[in-house]
Amino acid sequence: MPKVIVFEVGGAVMVSTPVQKEVSGLQIEEAAKIAVPLGVGFLIMDSEDLPYRYPQQSWEIVEDAVSVNRENLSKILRDEAEEKRNELLSMYQKATENWRTDLDLDDISDADRTNLKSWVAWRKSVEAVDTSTASEETPVEFPAPPAI
Repeated sequence: MPKVIVFEVGGAVMVSTPVQKEVSGLQIEEAAKIAVPLGVGFLIMDSEDLPYRYPQQSWEIVEDAVSVNRENLSKILRDEAEEKRNELLSMYQKATENWRTDLDLDDISDADRTNLKSWVAWRKSVEAVDTSTASEETPVEFPAPPAI
């Protein structure tokens, strides 16, 4: 099982690339002393023991193990949900730009007006999603955009 060197600097958990299997424990220790900043403690772990399922920004070293800080994880998930909402609202702007111009010029077809209304309703439902409750237990889900 490949080993990794894990250390924490400025609140961020850093992980080395996997160390080859044939390297001895002593050689890994020497590699860690080179790779890790002076005065910073480190762990040598099996790479499979890291919580890769979670964003690395939520990791912390506690009692010689890497664990997930649930408070940081929730903040990351809320930030990701806000970012997703902004991406979707940007998609709305791009998808409806021509229809909104046509509407402003009173030159919109009935079909385009219907499409625009669908997108406006979708935009409102995206805006209504509560991202403040995003967590591992309650992930945020956004509605699918209308079909064109």
